[in-house]
Amino acid sequence: MAAPLLAGASVATVGVLGADGDKFRWPGPAMFCLTLAAIALIASIQSAFRARGYLYSPAELRDWWEGEQAPSDGVLQQEQRQDFERWMLWVNRAALVYNLGIVFLGCGVAGLLAPPDGASEAHAGVRWLAAGAAVLATGWELSSMSRQLLARRRRR
Repeated sequence: MAAPLLAGASVATVGVLGADGDKFRWPGPAMFCLTLAAIALIASIQSAFRARGYLYSPAELRDWWEGEQAPSDGVLQQEQRQDFERWMLWVNRAALVYNLGIVFLGCGVAGLLAPPDGASEAHAGVRWLAAGAAVLATGWELSSMSRQLLARRRRR
């Protein structure tokens, strides 16, 4: 649910950077990170959408065959098992690219928050604190994502 909003915000911020890049310390790297964030967040939406087609209940499967000669229950169960594995693959991809999108978004925001050259000392100090908070949050997300990937690998 958040991915479309975050992708839209990323694209809008890239537009602001394009128009007012001189007001930011690192507009180019921030634009790059925000563009990658938008791409990853949109990819997560697409992956989740694709995954949804592979998830269904046994009752739904029986309903699809209503009025027709259905294959045996064993064949239907095997088909559903294979589709469930495909669902798992796509839903895991969706989660991975969503998390990558959040990391790229955090990097882009940190780049936006870094004070421009010539900022007053007080203004620069507050902006560096804000940029540091964005970097810490991004590091936490990256760490969390890494732990999830390692746990998933161990389960296999």
